[in-house]
Amino acid sequence: MSESSSTAAPRPRKPGLSGRSRSRVCVMKCFYQYFLGEDSFKGNYSDLRSFLDSDIDYLRCNKDYFEVLFSGVCDHLEKILECLIKYLDRPVSSVTPIEISILVVSVFELLYERNVPAPVVINEGIELAKVYGGTDGYKYVNNVLDKVFSDVKAGLM
Repeated sequence: MSESSSTAAPRPRKPGLSGRSRSRVCVMKCFYQYFLGEDSFKGNYSDLRSFLDSDIDYLRCNKDYFEVLFSGVCDHLEKILECLIKYLDRPVSSVTPIEISILVVSVFELLYERNVPAPVVINEGIELAKVYGGTDGYKYVNNVLDKVFSDVKAGLM
């Protein structure tokens, strides 16, 4: 084992992700940058594409679904955040950038992509939080998405 490989930080392992799952990962990464305040690509798809061009997940993602998710979240971000406010136990600004990024992608799917079963959307959000989030971030994501889905199912949204 070379010296450099023994000191390199491990990368999150994501075996067998589908193209749609990788699309979710890429959109989550974009909005992670957005919520960190690095919004140079905001509203500019070409800047975003250059941000992702070398990303392994982007190279393997379902590009059509990526565009559906990304443009959908961009178009509905304000409404998604308004929706999330009533399910969060703290201000949006206090939720970690990774968790809020996962939540906006998942809530978009729950509200606007009804052809994707809600249990799949919720599970994908939980898995993203397990890979990219903090130790118990997946529990928070699960709790919020369950509440959103309950209201969607009840026809309240």
